[in-house]
Formats: sequence, C-alpha cells, structure tokens
Amino acid sequence: MNKMMIKTRISKLTLQEQNWINRLLTTELSKGEFTARQAVYALSETPLVSGGMPKMLPNNVKLNTVMRKSEQFEKISGASSITGKANVWRVKKND
Repeated sequence: MNKMMIKTRISKLTLQEQNWINRLLTTELSKGEFTARQAVYALSETPLVSGGMPKMLPNNVKLNTVMRKSEQFEKISGASSITGKANVWRVKKND
C-alpha cells in the first residue's frame, strides 16, 4: 500500500480556491445568475491584482465543487429543468 496518500479538503477551501472565489466576486457575473462555465470564462478574462493574466484556472466541474464548498454561493433549485443548464448559481444575499 502506498504511504503517500493525497488528502483532499472536502469541507474547507484551499488558498487557491479562495482566490478564485474572491476574484469571481469582483466580476460583473456575481450580480446575477450564472453557470460554472460562465464563471470560468469570467475568471480567465479578469486580470490579477498584479496586472497579469491568470495561469491556473479551474474547469467547470472543479468550480462547481468549489462553489458548493463555499458559503458565499447558493445553487438555484429547479433551475436545471427551467433553463436547461446543469447548475445555476448566484451569490447569497445577506439578510
């Protein structure tokens, strides 16, 4: 048995994942409903704080997992049957 096992963080966001979330919250996309594919495209078009373009980007499956782990987003229930899109997300509103 291999002693080197990879531990995944199921309940906590990694630093890279938190950076993706923070950058996603600064885009225009966070004002409405969006899919993970739209979010990945928005991340690829948003420059870094240093002015460069990002090199490490998640795919839409990974970003769905990250948004599910994050407490800042909520999945819109029933959206897949209405819009034909798999997972539709929005930023949680602070009440």
